[in-house]
Amino acid sequence: MTQVSFTRKRGQAAKLSAETIRALDGRSDEANEAAALSDPDNPPISEERLNRMAIAREVRRIRESAGLSQMQFATTYRIAVGRLRDWEQGRSSPDLPLFVFLRMIHVDPVRTARMVEEAEDQYVAA
Repeated sequence: MTQVSFTRKRGQAAKLSAETIRALDGRSDEANEAAALSDPDNPPISEERLNRMAIAREVRRIRESAGLSQMQFATTYRIAVGRLRDWEQGRSSPDLPLFVFLRMIHVDPVRTARMVEEAEDQYVAA
C-alpha cells in the first residue's frame, strides 16, 4: 500500500500549474460541464446528497467552533460519538430537534453544556 501525504491544509485552495490554468481558461463552460458529466469517477451529486453534505459541514463547524474533539463534544453534550461521526461524514443527518440543539451549542456552548448537566441530574434523580 502506498502512503499518501498531503501538504495542503483543509479548506485551502489547490494550486494549479500555469499550464493547467491556461488549458482550463481556453475551454468553454459547456466543454467543462460535458467533461465533468463524462467522468466515471465523479458522478453528479443528487440534491439530497448535497443537502446532507451541507449539514455535515455545519455539524463539524459547530463542533470545531467549540474547540472540542469528536469524543469530547459527544461526551459533553451526551451525543453518541458514532452518531456524531455519521453526521460529520454525511452518512446520516440529525433530525430537526437535534439540529436545533446543535445550533444552541454553537450560540452558547458553555451554557448549553451546563443545561445538559442540569437536565441530566434532574433526569437521573427522577
